[in-house]
Amino acid sequence: MTALHFPDVFVGWVKLRVTTASFSLNLNGSLAGYFRSEKGLRQGDPISPYLFLIAMEFFTILLTRNIRDSDFCYDPKCKSIQLTHLAFADDLLVFCQASEPSLSVIKSSLEEFGAISRVKPNLLKSSIYVAGVSNSEGQLLSEFMGMPFRDLPVTYLGLLLIPARLSFKDCQTILTKIQQTISNLGTIKLSYAGRQQLIKSVLHSIHLYWTNVFILPKRITKKIEMMLASFLWAGEIKTHYGAKVSWHDVSAPKKEGGLGLTNLTLWNECLITSTTGIFSPKK
Repeated sequence: MTALHFPDVFVGWVKLRVTTASFSLNLNGSLAGYFRSEKGLRQGDPISPYLFLIAMEFFTILLTRNIRDSDFCYDPKCKSIQLTHLAFADDLLVFCQASEPSLSVIKSSLEEFGAISRVKPNLLKSSIYVAGVSNSEGQLLSEFMGMPFRDLPVTYLGLLLIPARLSFKDCQTILTKIQQTISNLGTIKLSYAGRQQLIKSVLHSIHLYWTNVFILPKRITKKIEMMLASFLWAGEIKTHYGAKVSWHDVSAPKKEGGLGLTNLTLWNECLITSTTGIFSPKK
């Protein structure tokens, strides 16, 4: 903050706020003692997001200066807009050409940033992804940076970062989670009403996060419906589960004779429409 020319008084206030915080624990209904915060910013603290933004702004200045004075090469897809990095709170995505000269600029910038701010990246939790080069070259660049080498696509906050529509293969994670959950629930003897409630409260929530962002392939939606129907009628996943009623009728509203279960395709379309409205220009 001092390097960004914040007033000394303000810097002192923030430092006092961060370094002198104390906490107490609620044990058996009563507060017990206080203990001091040792180091670092705390999750849930209202001031932490702002401090992370200030830190990332300082890193941006460092990286921009080092790029200007070096042989840094932009990622081919980012060259036209000169995009070098994206930051969300304390998460950082950096883009460059898959070459040691470009990576050395990033590495030196991170080291300089860490020396000044004492905020250093956790290399074991960081990853390096490459495209357009061989895996062997990617491994060499990974060793140079000291970060694990991983295959595309990138997964961030549980979602895939891909420029194209989702394929059936991309959604295997959803199917695996639903299958594992049903297998765990299958060990419990439940009535039809109990299984119906679990579908509403547990199984539907597994893919809900994805449907806010992606339009799921129809093949995936159909597969999920088959798994839910199998759990509803048989209590487990079976190829032939003896459905008494079609899933279309089961997911109909109760006033129309259905069970009121979610129509996955319609629900996906509604959520995507809602998300699109958030990002569309407001007049």
